[in-house]
Amino acid sequence: MLYFVHSYNIDLEHAIVFRGPDSSFFGYSVLEHYHDNTRWVLVGAPKANSSYSSSLHTPGAVFKCRVHSNPERRCTEMDLGRGNKPRESCGKTCQGDRDDEWMGVSLARQDKPNGKILACAHRWKNVFYDSEHILPHGYCSIIPPTLQGRTQALIPCYEDYKQKYGEEHGSCQAGMAGVFTEELVIMGAPGSYYWTGTVKVYNLSSNTFYNPNKVDVDSHRYSYLGYAVTAGHFSSPNVIDVAAGAPQHGGEGKVYIFRIDGVSLVKIFQASGKMMGSYFGSSLCGVDLNLDGLSDLLVGAPMHSTLRDEGQVSVYLSKGNGVMEEAGLLNGDDAYSAHFGECITAIGDIDDDGYQDVAIGAPKEDDYGGAVYIYHGDVTGIVNKYSMVETLSMVRHNK
Repeated sequence: MLYFVHSYNIDLEHAIVFRGPDSSFFGYSVLEHYHDNTRWVLVGAPKANSSYSSSLHTPGAVFKCRVHSNPERRCTEMDLGRGNKPRESCGKTCQGDRDDEWMGVSLARQDKPNGKILACAHRWKNVFYDSEHILPHGYCSIIPPTLQGRTQALIPCYEDYKQKYGEEHGSCQAGMAGVFTEELVIMGAPGSYYWTGTVKVYNLSSNTFYNPNKVDVDSHRYSYLGYAVTAGHFSSPNVIDVAAGAPQHGGEGKVYIFRIDGVSLVKIFQASGKMMGSYFGSSLCGVDLNLDGLSDLLVGAPMHSTLRDEGQVSVYLSKGNGVMEEAGLLNGDDAYSAHFGECITAIGDIDDDGYQDVAIGAPKEDDYGGAVYIYHGDVTGIVNKYSMVETLSMVRHNK
């Protein structure tokens, strides 16, 4: 008698669990890091108090949790070198206020061996003018690969003598989303231009900032462009392009892909959501699903509804030169109010078939218990459980 058995290398029964301070939002962002043969899980806790900044009110913190040789599963707060002062001088007309800045709201790692870390606090404020409208510019730190030592500050929305709230970058909240490639630091700034939003891209090598070409972007207030960002080889295997979501655009949401041209980000692709209020573009993931050297794009719409907020993810396969083909929709279990697609991330080739895999979160499934779905890359793009269930294309893991 023959039995057909599927094997899988994710242990769902013996998970390593790290815990942080109560009410700190520990786990709001999570990142794997490795340096000198040591593996870490870095965890953002944007509502935490900081032991290195004890005079501040819940500025947030980033914790490092060693994966091996850590039997107590203990995590320690990282010293970002910013001291204990609630106010910090940051320019000619800049006085930073760190209370409730949400450090750790986003984390990203430089795409190379022994890469640096990007940690952001989108609610960091410039209070120099002491007006009724504070200026939540947002602040990011570039952290060395060793996770200690001097950090580099980035305040991409600050400009001398600019004091108007809402207009230009007065409320940009840079770093709400972030990506770190080998050379580029990409920060979403959804509050710029009265919440039209924008993307701030910084080149570490040339010390240059790139901004979207305004002609290419529909300037609708409250679009929230930059709510989500990602990067990838969308136009060519040798070129890094930038993708950004605007989940409130026109009520249906929108996503753009930009290529770098001079100091501008020039639009090469755009797509719109298909349902009012679905929040299409609020999560993005660039990953080469079919191993053709080009990055494909997954776009989350976590409030897409049949009954109520089941959520949905659209898959776009890259054909090169900015041509993206809509190749299918993912729905998880279509669970009521699941918010499937609220977060999407590439997780590498976990089943050793040569193709990249992705994990998609549904944080409100099972009465807020949450679930994670894993989909596998394939020569056709992505394997959908409903069309190829026999391949174990999806594994569901309740938290």
